Amino acid sequence: MLVDTKGSIALRFSIGDLPAYVLIDADGMVRRRFVGFRTELALAAMVEEAASSGPAAAKLSPSANQH
Repeated sequence: MLVDTKGSIALRFSIGDLPAYVLIDADGMVRRRFVGFRTELALAAMVEEAASSGPAAAKLSPSANQH
């Protein structure tokens, strides 16, 4: 997790409202963006969803890195 204390990431991703979340995969592709408060459970589900789809899924998924 990155906390953008200087606002440079917010400018890069055109974020005006807080809190804002941008899920970026291992290839640097934006997988999901959303604004507003989310519970920890909801955030975990969104990360899992992003990790389990698309070409970078194997790189994102924590279970893919376990032997």
